[in-house]
Amino acid sequence: MKWKWMVTVAAASLLLNLTGWPLTAVRADNSVDNDNAYKVKPIELTVSAQTGRHAISPDIYGINHYSIDDNLRDEFPIPVVREGGNHTETYNWLVDSSNKGTDQFFIGGNGTDHPTPGGEYDNIVAANKSHGSKSIVTVPITGYVNKYSQYNCSYPSSLYPKQGVAFGWTDFFPFITDMNGDKCGSGLDPDQDGQQLADVDPLRNYIKVDPAWMRDWIEHLRATHGTASDGGVKYYQLDNEPESWNYLHHDIHPEGTGFDELVKLNTDYAAMIKDVDPGAKVLGAGNCCMWSFYDMGGPATDNQQSHGGKAWYPYYLQQMRKAETEHGRRLIDYLDFHYYPNGSNLLTWTSPDPGDPETQTRRLISTRSMWDPTFTDPSGFGEAFGKLDIIPRMRGWINTYYPGTKLSMTEYSFGALGSLNGALAQADLLGIFGREGLDMATLWGPPKATDPGAFAFKMYRNYDGKGSQYGDTWVESWSEDQDKLAVYGAQRQSDGALTVMVINKTGDDLKSTLKINDFKVNSKNAKVYTYSGANLSQIVRQQDQEVAGVNIKRSFPANSVTLIVLSGHTVGKEKCGSGLPGRGIQTGPVPAINNQTE
Repeated sequence: MKWKWMVTVAAASLLLNLTGWPLTAVRADNSVDNDNAYKVKPIELTVSAQTGRHAISPDIYGINHYSIDDNLRDEFPIPVVREGGNHTETYNWLVDSSNKGTDQFFIGGNGTDHPTPGGEYDNIVAANKSHGSKSIVTVPITGYVNKYSQYNCSYPSSLYPKQGVAFGWTDFFPFITDMNGDKCGSGLDPDQDGQQLADVDPLRNYIKVDPAWMRDWIEHLRATHGTASDGGVKYYQLDNEPESWNYLHHDIHPEGTGFDELVKLNTDYAAMIKDVDPGAKVLGAGNCCMWSFYDMGGPATDNQQSHGGKAWYPYYLQQMRKAETEHGRRLIDYLDFHYYPNGSNLLTWTSPDPGDPETQTRRLISTRSMWDPTFTDPSGFGEAFGKLDIIPRMRGWINTYYPGTKLSMTEYSFGALGSLNGALAQADLLGIFGREGLDMATLWGPPKATDPGAFAFKMYRNYDGKGSQYGDTWVESWSEDQDKLAVYGAQRQSDGALTVMVINKTGDDLKSTLKINDFKVNSKNAKVYTYSGANLSQIVRQQDQEVAGVNIKRSFPANSVTLIVLSGHTVGKEKCGSGLPGRGIQTGPVPAINNQTE
């Protein structure tokens, strides 16, 4: 996660029409319907069991290891765990330590005299294996890694006595406490408006490395944990957010990252990994968040403009497809990206405070940016790019420039997972990931096991406390108003059950008629499970729902996630049988927050 994306956006003018949301309805022309029609007229939901079917990847329910609550592993199965983030970009496996860069005064080392080579990652991979989770290991590719296990820093006060302040850890202090008799500094020049200081001797605290050097670590991981095919490390990620190297690690990479520079690094390191473990999957690019999908601010000879105006991700895919031809094998298996809603007021991660009503509204509606081609994001991203349409946009690039590449999002958070509002957004995202066919997602800043955000995952992964899960095959689902009452349907292949997730994002109980097509129920009753503000400590089994023919009439509690489980089987032939993710999703009128132009 890079602070440079956490730009607070003055959104008050965009939100004036939402003062009463969700207590008012919005007509198709975006005018307010003050008679609260949604309280009177049921919102129609439809699930068609034989339409638009496609597999839902279990890897969309992953998390990042950073700040993980180990008790979370006992609450629901976590399919994949990523060890990534800023601190991994300079990791030296031989001394088991890294340099934290701008995040913490460019401090390197772990304070030990006798480090265990690879110890940090070995412990994480072993813990993941013991819990049935696959591992994502981040491989540094900048060409430098931390030199010592003992504490060190890139900008000690003895060499750089004058240093400025920066955004983040160094907001108010240019230096941190004594470190081996010296002070570690921010690496900023106070006489040059806080510009970055050049490290005159990076080899004091770093060593230069290349794919041949890094190969020893990959071989160590294979020897210690087995091959990817035998339960070892399944995924390798090529570094982390390369567009920020010149910000976060300007002591070793002072210039912006270039297109061809990163293509070559990805090609060389991916080829090495595939040599050591051909069954491993490699995640490439890994940029955050919208700007760097197009340009990374590299030198004038190696940026978007110098490559004919071609955006970075399309160029990257095009070049990696060329690399496959030249190497005779695929080197990059996943196009990876990171995304956080643009606005620091949303990025409170596990905070129990969801923010004011406007922030809560923005959090819930911002999930549309992941998929909706009609939605203009109410943020700096929206001002710059208009309609983000993120997952379909990435899919379009893949289909055009490198078909067969999978799509992963290894960092994301819409914040406030310690609150019910954050849990509603998270539950909505997990439904969207399944519908849109995302191949892998790992949440940054995972919730505590007792946080509402954890229950958003449990609704999909262990809703009854006995291991029962939401379906693994997406079926077409439609809501008259997805912003108020979202619906996500899936079929569970193990027993044929139809599972329907309904998320009420409003402060009102909402009546609904749920119509089920192409599915024959085996019982007159459906099982119902709900998570809501009525009980934030558990998912509550409700009274069974009577199923009258193909219709279910039900009221969904305010601010709630409800799962309806119907036993039975599909009937008839599959319709619209392409099974392609996304597209064809219909929604009702877009709330006034979206009533703006590109």
